[in-house]
Amino acid sequence: MPVETASGLNQKMYQMKLNLYNEFYLFKKINTTLSFEGNYYTKGLLSRDTITPIINPNRFKARKTYTQLENGDTVIEESGDAMDGALTLRMMLNDGEVKKSKLIPFVESQVSYGTKDLSNGYPYWMIKERLYGGAGLGWEFGTTNFHSRIEAGYFLDTFSDHFERFSGIISYQIFDFTALTLNMELFNQEKYYSNSLQVGIKHNLKRRIRK
Repeated sequence: MPVETASGLNQKMYQMKLNLYNEFYLFKKINTTLSFEGNYYTKGLLSRDTITPIINPNRFKARKTYTQLENGDTVIEESGDAMDGALTLRMMLNDGEVKKSKLIPFVESQVSYGTKDLSNGYPYWMIKERLYGGAGLGWEFGTTNFHSRIEAGYFLDTFSDHFERFSGIISYQIFDFTALTLNMELFNQEKYYSNSLQVGIKHNLKRRIRK
C-alpha cells in the first residue's frame, strides 16, 4: 500500500506491513495481549541538508549524494529503504464477563527498533530505538444497541520522557446489519505524534437484531 504521507505519496513510496496478535487470559482474570507490528518502506528520499562551507565528499556514506551550489554550499541527500518493528504487551484486569458498565485498569509496555531516525516525520515517522511503559484506566459501557470504551493512560518514554494517551471506541447499531462507529486516539506530548479520529459505518455479516 502507498505510504500515507504527502512526501511519501509524492515519491511513490510503498509500505508493507506485518501484524501478529495473540490474546489470552492469565489466572482467568487478566486479559493479556501480545502483538508485533513490522513495517518495510520502499526506497525514497529520506533527508536533504545544506552545509556550508564545503565538507570533504569522502565523508559521505554510500547512500548519500552531494551537489555543490554556486555559492559554495553543499546539498546532501540521503536515499534508501527502511524497516521497523514493535513488540507490545498489554494486561487488563478484565475477566471477560459482560456487564452494562465496568472499570478496567491496565498496564502496557512497548519496545521498538527502526533502521533509520526519521523522528521529524519526513518522509514518514520512524525512530531507531524506543521503550515506553505505563498504566491507565478504562471504562466500558454497553446496552443492546450501544457499546463504548474510553481509556486514559500515563506512560514513561525514552523518546519523549513521558506522554498521556486518551482513546475511545463507540459503536451504535442503527439497523440489523449496520452500525455507526467512532474511533479516536489523542496523545499529549511535545514531540511528533499523529492523533486520529475516524468515523465510519460497519456492516455485520451476521445479523444483529436491533431492539
